[in-house]
Amino acid sequence: MRLRSARLLAGLLFLCISWPVRADYLYSVDYTEAAQAVLARRYVDARGLADRMLESDPDSFEAHAVLGQVHLRGEEDLGLAQFHLNRARALLERRFPPPLGQAGPQALHQEILRNLRQTAYLREQYQHSLELLSEYNALYDPDLDHLRG
Repeated sequence: MRLRSARLLAGLLFLCISWPVRADYLYSVDYTEAAQAVLARRYVDARGLADRMLESDPDSFEAHAVLGQVHLRGEEDLGLAQFHLNRARALLERRFPPPLGQAGPQALHQEILRNLRQTAYLREQYQHSLELLSEYNALYDPDLDHLRG
């Protein structure tokens, strides 16, 4: 139990340091742990947490975002990565229409868009990659024009 509390505290600290936005939206404990697992390249752990999240809520944008990263970075299955990232984006934007502002999960939305752009690029969907980049730049600063390549 003490280890779980330490992990939770470390995850919350990570979120506070990494995403300097007002914390009106509170990420779930499972998402925080899964995000840490992805950062530590423990993709099996992250996938297990995301699967557990989907069991309790099939429309969890957090879980789909984690699975998108697991498939993109851990399993290199670009088709499934794109599926889960698109699902995460659709679910998130249905609940928090863009622009998200500080009250929504802005950092996660930014991450989803960046990962979708990278996935499209890796799948050689260059026009779609540029469209995603333009969408990101219209919503967030600083622009990611350096990725236009």
